[in-house]
Amino acid sequence: MNPCDNQSGRAKKGKSKMSKIGNPRMRSAVYMAALSASVYNDNMNVFYNRLIKNNKTKKVALVAVARKLLVLAFTLVSKKVKYDQNYVSVKPTI
Repeated sequence: MNPCDNQSGRAKKGKSKMSKIGNPRMRSAVYMAALSASVYNDNMNVFYNRLIKNNKTKKVALVAVARKLLVLAFTLVSKKVKYDQNYVSVKPTI
């Protein structure tokens, strides 16, 4: 999932769109999940609003939320753990 610009050379033409690479049903399901998560999930809402505040378009922010959901789902399945909304990542200090 990634946004694509309509461009030819240096000229950009209109708004960006989502690329059509991959399974359309999966892409649609993840995009709709991102729409919901950007409103109702506190962590994703903060992430989405931060991107909007940093002058990203709404579509780019939604695709970023969708990608974050995919990475989160893959991590949870591969590590066989349950989702914890209050989880805080602690980076080791040197």
